[in-house]
Amino acid sequence: MFNVSIAGRLTRDAEYKKVGAYDLAEFTIAVSHPRDETSFIKCQVWGKRYESILDAYKKGCLVCVSGNAKYTEYTTEFTNKEGETKQNTTKSLQVSVNEFIFPEKRQQQTPTMETADIPF
Repeated sequence: MFNVSIAGRLTRDAEYKKVGAYDLAEFTIAVSHPRDETSFIKCQVWGKRYESILDAYKKGCLVCVSGNAKYTEYTTEFTNKEGETKQNTTKSLQVSVNEFIFPEKRQQQTPTMETADIPF
């Protein structure tokens, strides 16, 4: 088993998907590394827990998750400008989330004016 813990910021709001009879929430976490490098980790929360993820996991939120990870690899074909057919192999890390932490809610700060302090 390949267990990981990840902390980073969400690249966009969590999305709902239905796979067969199963519900899930999907989201991507951007993890910063030294020297201006960033990894993008795809995450999935399966089952009834997806509902709480959809409400709380919004773009830019700092989140922490842990779960079972696996590398996925897929190949796509494309035609370049010269008309040659090429293949591009992409590898990505995908996490099936077992535990997650809800992000802290940002408090909206409303500017207030105190008229007593205005000198005129």
